[in-house]
Amino acid sequence: MEAFKSQSETQSKAPLEFALGMKGGNGDSSYAYNSSPQLRIIQAVKPILENGIYENMKLKFDVRGIFRIADFGCGTGQNTLLVADTIVSAVQRLLKEQEMPEFEVYFTDLPSNDFNSLFRMLPCTRSYFPAAVCGSHFRRLFARKSLQFCHSSMSLHWLSQVPETVQQRRSPRVYVSSDSEEGVAPAYLHQFDTDMT
Repeated sequence: MEAFKSQSETQSKAPLEFALGMKGGNGDSSYAYNSSPQLRIIQAVKPILENGIYENMKLKFDVRGIFRIADFGCGTGQNTLLVADTIVSAVQRLLKEQEMPEFEVYFTDLPSNDFNSLFRMLPCTRSYFPAAVCGSHFRRLFARKSLQFCHSSMSLHWLSQVPETVQQRRSPRVYVSSDSEEGVAPAYLHQFDTDMT
């Protein structure tokens, strides 16, 4: 898929942050132009996201007038703005009986993300203050207790590394099922647990 930069373009840089990046801009081969499968996923899970906000968010919370949202692995394009609008609108509906906070939305992704194109797409009238935060979500990006809501649509499946026990077998797996070689699926689950901690 042309929307991803080739490995040779990025291999000489830092391993995780530059191993795989999206093509910027709005051209025919850009990620923004070629992300319709991701849009279908976002549209399909939109009711689940909204319902999760309604069911799990406490009505009484201390935001000191600001509600901060982070979208991890935001990418570039209208999909990103749709997610931000969905979250902000759902929280506004939930808090309609309370004093409405101001909203800050942090678009977070790897440094190779085309944040300039994303910010050019922002509508002039929006219900939140946008900001970009560059970096890997495998490292700390925000101060403790500074966010009220975190979202990741399609980035948390990227592990920081192939599990060491799988590397030792010289057989990295892309697909892992319950039928796979003994110890492989648990190794990937352990790596996921480690990364998310």
